[in-house]
Amino acid sequence: MATIELTIRDDEGNIIPSSHKRIYELNIGKGDSDTIEGAVEQFRHKALKDIHKDLLSNSQEEFVARIKKKDSPATAKHR
Repeated sequence: MATIELTIRDDEGNIIPSSHKRIYELNIGKGDSDTIEGAVEQFRHKALKDIHKDLLSNSQEEFVARIKKKDSPATAKHR
């Protein structure tokens, strides 16, 4: 069985916490082309779904942090 480790990083190289070291197993069996194609297709669907979820989650967390910072008492004094 083959494995793929996937880590997503932001623009500054920081690991996106929710994606920290995802490991996917590929059941490639005896290694014939049909089995490999099927395993890669399954990986693609699962990984893309996870990537999409992780990126959206990270984006929401950053948005909430910006809003909280913007509305914090320290920044309200400067308005």
